[in-house]
Amino acid sequence: MGRNKLPFAVLLAALALCLGQAAFYFRRLPYLAVSHFNAQGLPNGYMDRGFLVGLYVAAELLVAGAFLLGAFLPSRLPDRWVNLPHKEHWLAPERRGETLDWFARSFLWFGAATLMLLFDVFGQMLSVNLGAASELSHPEASVGAYFAFSALWTAALWRRFGARP
Repeated sequence: MGRNKLPFAVLLAALALCLGQAAFYFRRLPYLAVSHFNAQGLPNGYMDRGFLVGLYVAAELLVAGAFLLGAFLPSRLPDRWVNLPHKEHWLAPERRGETLDWFARSFLWFGAATLMLLFDVFGQMLSVNLGAASELSHPEASVGAYFAFSALWTAALWRRFGARP
């Protein structure tokens, strides 16, 4: 795991933060909580708070699990199942470990960023449900920051593996 310890710890910390947010605010939410918003960030749908928080926790665990699987499963797969440009070069025995470590680190960072998006959007929804706001405060900024991170992540992936070695 070596160089993957920090992104792994950050992903776990992001998951703990999300789970803590859900646990802390569960009893503070109204029984019928705002759960859906229109394109302008105004509330237009409701659900039972238990179901809402249950969905949030399920989404957190699914995201964390998917990114952990994406980080560590490729090292256990046959090379023919790994989709990578110029994979003969990148998965050659002398480079395989470094290549898969890079993927693991990048997937762990991407997972942590995804969990932080969930944390932020759920936090905005909590503000509406607790009467501190009448609409989502910054959904465009949240999604924009996530898309920017995704674009940078994709560019780093392409820069590292896209060109002929």
